[in-house]
Amino acid sequence: MLSSMCSGVTGLRSHQTYLDVIGNDIANVNTVGYKQSNVAFQDAFYQSLSNPSEGTSGKQIGLGVSISKLSTDFNMGSLQETGVSSNIALSGDGFFVMKDAAGQNTTYTRAGNFELSYNSTTDMLRLMGSDGKYLHGTAGDARGTASSMIELPSDIQDLTISSSGSISYIDGTGALVVR
Repeated sequence: MLSSMCSGVTGLRSHQTYLDVIGNDIANVNTVGYKQSNVAFQDAFYQSLSNPSEGTSGKQIGLGVSISKLSTDFNMGSLQETGVSSNIALSGDGFFVMKDAAGQNTTYTRAGNFELSYNSTTDMLRLMGSDGKYLHGTAGDARGTASSMIELPSDIQDLTISSSGSISYIDGTGALVVR
C-alpha cells in the first residue's frame, strides 16, 4: 500500500512541475524574445517481484514518474513589424550581445526591441535594450567577438538596419553612412 502512495505522489509532483512550466510560459506570452520551456517525463525505477521464466514475463511494479528534462525551445518565433527603425529581429540561430554601460556583465538575448539612448558625455546614441544594457557588435567581422558598443552620431536621420546587420543612416551633413 505504501509503494502505491509513493507512486501517486511522484506523479503529482511531476505534474505540479509541468503546471509550473506552463504557468510561466503563459505569464511570459507577451515578453519580447521569450522562449517557451518543455518538460519531458520518464518512468522511475521498477521493482521486480518475480523474475521472468519460461512462459512468463515476470512481475514488476513501477515506482512512479519523474522529470527527465526541462528544456528551452530555441526555435524561431514569429516576427512582427513594429515600424520602429531601432527594432531588430534575428532570423535563425544567434543572440544579441548586451553589456552594461561599463562594458561589463555580458548577457545574451533574442529580444530586439531596442531604443536609441542618448549619451551626453560622448554626444552619441546607443542601442539600448529594455533591461538598460547596450547592444554590442563586431566591427565588420561576423565571426568576431562582440566587443564594441554600437554608437551612432546624435544627429542621424533615417536609421536603417539591413538583414546582414549593417547600419546605415543619413548624418548631419546629409551624407549616407553605412557601417
